[in-house]
Amino acid sequence: MEKETRKKQNNKSKNQMSIKGKLIISFLFIIMVFIAASAFNYSQLQVIDRNLGDLNQKTVLSRQINELAIANKEAYNCFTELYVFNNLEAETSFRSSEMKFNSTINSIKGRIDEDQWGKLDIIEDIFKNMSDLFENNLLPAYHEENELVMVYAIDSARTIMRDLESTINNLNLQAQSDYTLSNLAIIDIINESNTYSLLGLGIVVILVLIISLVLYSSISKPLKNMIALSNQIANGDLTAEFSEQKGKGEIAKFTAAFKNMQDNLRTLIKGILEIAEEVGTNSSQLASNAEETSQSSSQVAATVSELAQGSQEQQSLVTAAVDFINTTADSISLVNDKSEQMALGAETVIKEAHSGKEIMGEMVLQMEAISVRVNTSAVSVTDLKEHSKQISNFVEIITTIAEQTNLLALNAAIEAARAGDHGRGFAVVAEEVRKLAEQSNDAAGEIATIVERIHKETDAAVMAMQESTKEVTSGTQIVNQSGKQFNNIFNEVNTLVSYIKEVETIAVKINSDSNQIIESVNNISAITQESSAGLEEVSATTEEQTASVQEVTSAATQLAVLSKKLEDTVKRFKV
Repeated sequence: MEKETRKKQNNKSKNQMSIKGKLIISFLFIIMVFIAASAFNYSQLQVIDRNLGDLNQKTVLSRQINELAIANKEAYNCFTELYVFNNLEAETSFRSSEMKFNSTINSIKGRIDEDQWGKLDIIEDIFKNMSDLFENNLLPAYHEENELVMVYAIDSARTIMRDLESTINNLNLQAQSDYTLSNLAIIDIINESNTYSLLGLGIVVILVLIISLVLYSSISKPLKNMIALSNQIANGDLTAEFSEQKGKGEIAKFTAAFKNMQDNLRTLIKGILEIAEEVGTNSSQLASNAEETSQSSSQVAATVSELAQGSQEQQSLVTAAVDFINTTADSISLVNDKSEQMALGAETVIKEAHSGKEIMGEMVLQMEAISVRVNTSAVSVTDLKEHSKQISNFVEIITTIAEQTNLLALNAAIEAARAGDHGRGFAVVAEEVRKLAEQSNDAAGEIATIVERIHKETDAAVMAMQESTKEVTSGTQIVNQSGKQFNNIFNEVNTLVSYIKEVETIAVKINSDSNQIIESVNNISAITQESSAGLEEVSATTEEQTASVQEVTSAATQLAVLSKKLEDTVKRFKV
């Protein structure tokens, strides 16, 4: 008993709640679930953001370790440049590499904890040994030209460079390992976030389905009862009874409104039945009176129709005359407009012809200027050919010097080989001199090839300049002939403009006369139209009256039939 009471109270509370309220509560619940899911996703994004920041720091650290390796190789290259190539800028380059190395070390220390500085201190000490070797051994030996000490310094620097490179590679491998672990941690967090997001989405979908089913159940049951009742009313049974829904919701209001509609419809059917009987009696009397009035109106309409027909024939003749005159006036007006357009077009042609005449004069001057410039270019190309011959002579001299230098370098290498270990440095220098001589010889050969190509191209350019001069001269003659033709066109257009203006004056006079004729004929047509319109109005009024009487007769007959049908139809309803 207690359960049934609670169930009734729950149903009553559901009915009292509006559909809008149910939807609002449902959407608020779904929004709360979405907010909770969004908060979780936001916390996961914060974790990912922190890990990405750490990953970025490790990326920068790996790049700086690579910069240490580059600075190490650059510093070693300074040893070889100073010894082998006698490049005095090697000292400045070494100072720059040293500063770059120390700056990178300090930057890396700023990115890691102090307890991780051990390997960096080792790297720093090893590089300091290379710096001391460069300052205390290589530079003094270079200035004193002590080759043995220089060779010792380079060998020692190579060993230090390799040790330092190995230590840096180990540090880089550790940094890359840390980077990989951080990257995997981020991927795990993202996968976890995606899993929880999909789970939350599934929960939301299930909740939406449950809420939709509950709402559907609370709305569909009362509506099914209303549909059954509506079918009974549609079949003509207005005596059907149903229980109203209690409460303040839309369903309760709808059932109450449907009950009122049923009561009002029952009252309406009763009233229609009474009115249909009265209309049937009155419509028969109205049909009899309308038939007598229709016969009298037909006689009056026949007389007025004969008068209107004669007036219409007169109006047709006047209208035809007006149409002919209007057509003539339009043609004259069109001639006038075309004459004005021709006059404007002729003036435009005069302006364009005058502009063309001026442009032709400018073209003649430009063609003459082009001819002068082409001749000047031909002279410049000829001078270029002479200069290229001088370059060929210089190239032969350079080739001879390179061959002699190559022989001297070969002799020097032989002498250095005889000197043994003491001549080893001189042998290196002789080898470099021989390479430079070969490069000079190769470059001289390439220059000779380019100069030969310039000879051919300058010859072709001279021939092209000569052809251009001929074409420019021919173009100047053509432009002069075109200028004379433009003068002839200009004179002919002036004559044509005078003829067009005479035609325009005559067309204006004809247009004025035709307007006066049109005005007179229009006055005659207006008078005729007024007379015809008066007769047509009388005829139309009579015909309308006759038609109205006939319509009343027909309507009265139809009304009697409809009232009978209405009475039969209403009797189908049970009230």
